[in-house]
Amino acid sequence: MTPTSDAPPAIGRYRIEGLLGRGAMGVVYRAYDPEIERPVAVKLVRADLLVGQSREEYRQRFRREAQAAGRCSHPNIVGLYDVSADESGNPFLVMEYVPGTSVDRLLAGGQAFSPGQVITVGVQVLEALDCAHGLGVVHRDIKPANILLLEQAQAGLRVKVTDFGISHIVASDMTQVGTVIGTPSYMSPEQCLGEEVGPQSDLFSMASVLYEMLSGQKAFHGTSIGQLTLRLMQEKPSPIPGLPPRMQAVLDRAHAKRPEDRFASAAEMAEALRQITGTAKAREPAPSAETVVIASAPFRTGETAPVEPGVARDVERLLAAH
Repeated sequence: MTPTSDAPPAIGRYRIEGLLGRGAMGVVYRAYDPEIERPVAVKLVRADLLVGQSREEYRQRFRREAQAAGRCSHPNIVGLYDVSADESGNPFLVMEYVPGTSVDRLLAGGQAFSPGQVITVGVQVLEALDCAHGLGVVHRDIKPANILLLEQAQAGLRVKVTDFGISHIVASDMTQVGTVIGTPSYMSPEQCLGEEVGPQSDLFSMASVLYEMLSGQKAFHGTSIGQLTLRLMQEKPSPIPGLPPRMQAVLDRAHAKRPEDRFASAAEMAEALRQITGTAKAREPAPSAETVVIASAPFRTGETAPVEPGVARDVERLLAAH
């Protein structure tokens, strides 16, 4: 956690303790909730994203979309506790504080992942996605920076998926004010084209994350956004040398260019990963619901995931022991 002199002493009732990260959407602080007596993460949305609409109109839409994302209650999803506005009318979110380190941070530090570790992480992310998709919520931003790893003495390596839908509440507004929104490295072809997306878009993104964890290289890369997008829509990722054929087959299917050629659900993809390790299990079908995609636009930048000092070292030690 980074101390910051420009942080407000409090946002709403939440006492600010330090800076966790900055991103295209705004600023994330570690804070303390004195009423419940627990640490939380507070995400304050940038004021300039409110251009072109009244603050009240924006706050109402923000609350509606946050309520949709807040329905995603699952052990592998960072919980959403509250949505409100500060004294200036800028909306903010209060989320579960997770003392973990992101897959993105570990990859940047040269962390190598074995196929078994990748399957452990992948299954937990897919279980989180299965829950959200069953409630009609598509994440649309699955990438290493939004996957946090935690060490738990009894459970071993645990995963939490963050930014569930919330980052896309303001995506259309970011486009309107001329903000360049990120990289398509983990996006599906249909998402890069700005088309309507469904659960299979998240599965494509998950395959790109798994590919990078296994190989240390992005599944799709280029010298420009245009070249990268063209490759993503037209080319297949290079096979990973030495990867077990069954694992490669899972990646290839999830990376299919057409959504209908991918896995039918996150549960099916998770089961395919479990079968590689012989840990397949029976699952209850997810509840039926019409899929509702939180409005967004392609190409956004990510936010720095909350990281507590020393946690990255703990996770690295846990990975080395497995």
